[in-house]
Amino acid sequence: MSRAHPLDNFSFRPEFSSFRANSPIHESECDFMRILVVDDDKVFCQLLVELLESRGYEVDWTSRALKAFKMSQRNYYELFVIDARMPIIPGTQLAEELKEQFPGAKIILISAFADKSLKNQATELGIPLLCKPFVNEAFLDLVAKLATPSPRNH
Repeated sequence: MSRAHPLDNFSFRPEFSSFRANSPIHESECDFMRILVVDDDKVFCQLLVELLESRGYEVDWTSRALKAFKMSQRNYYELFVIDARMPIIPGTQLAEELKEQFPGAKIILISAFADKSLKNQATELGIPLLCKPFVNEAFLDLVAKLATPSPRNH
């Protein structure tokens, strides 16, 4: 007999309803490309931040999905780079919520544990998935491809 996972019925909505920004920053107000990196491995986050900043991107990061969602309510991000497998709230769930809240949001999922199930889920979401470790240039090429301006309802 399989037991239900405690997050099976988890939803962002109740937790985030009080965090909706009154006047979020819009794309037209930004002169640079801003990226949010979300990964429970803080050292990996810092490495990605350094890599992205070395290419001229403005980068914020957090190691928690809930905080990432709150940050997305206060700031405009051109791109989200999210670890798919994080404790408490999976990155895939954060990605789904961001896509719902911000149609057209650009997201890259990353994971050291990219099994067939995760690959299928990323495909269903229409989000590219990179397996850790990845080649920096391949990552930067994908970021450059996705971080081109496009309208997003924020």
